Amino acid sequence: MRVDAIIVPRRQAKNLADQIARLWLVDDAGTALDLAVVECLVSMTAQRPLWAVPGSEFRPWRADNRDWSDTAFCSFWWD
Repeated sequence: MRVDAIIVPRRQAKNLADQIARLWLVDDAGTALDLAVVECLVSMTAQRPLWAVPGSEFRPWRADNRDWSDTAFCSFWWD
């Protein structure tokens, strides 16, 4: 299967990040979360993200960031 992006409601983003890191191992590259970019959006139709962070930094960054509550959705994407 080839996955380009996964968009989830903000409240599910941490759980999804945990699952991606645990279940999607990449040969010689860590996990799929290490290769992802996480963007947070105010709506599904937003033209631009409020912020973006590398997937490998998302979990620790999310715990300390105060801008988190303004988001409605998070997009995990791979280029």
